[in-house]
Amino acid sequence: MTKARDNSSLSGLVLLETKTFSGLTELNFSNIISSTYSHYRVEFNSLFSVGAGALNFRGRINLTDVAGTAYDAPVIAFNRAGVVSNFGVNGTSAARIGTTNTTRTTFLNINFSAVGNYLYFYTNGISPIDDGLIGGGMVTGASPITGFTIFPASGTMTGTASVYGYRK
Repeated sequence: MTKARDNSSLSGLVLLETKTFSGLTELNFSNIISSTYSHYRVEFNSLFSVGAGALNFRGRINLTDVAGTAYDAPVIAFNRAGVVSNFGVNGTSAARIGTTNTTRTTFLNINFSAVGNYLYFYTNGISPIDDGLIGGGMVTGASPITGFTIFPASGTMTGTASVYGYRK
């Protein structure tokens, strides 16, 4: 894990934290959301131990994932042959943001902002199975969302993730 230096005098896009991980079942960024930044960007790339499964996203409050049916997240995937898949699901316990693959890396950009008890997100990227992904949604928490978790439906993941904040 790499923490960025003191960024208090910087404006614009600021690196907040980078994590390099191996063999994880979930990747947590806790207490990274604050009033200092208006929006956030996550650059995520990973290989997985199990292929063709769902890659999921959850909001966090302090050190705990938001549970229940707090997620509304339509995601559309498309491949080179022009086949479109709709992963759109509302009222679920996690938001699907991609598909896992064991031989080629999945690359995702997740952009989000937290407003009160809501976290609004937009994701796009390249997944070797789906080729292209685009989607978004929101998470509703009982109190303000302060972080997030990325995890595969099964197996483990190995890669890097960096979180950037857009200073107000």
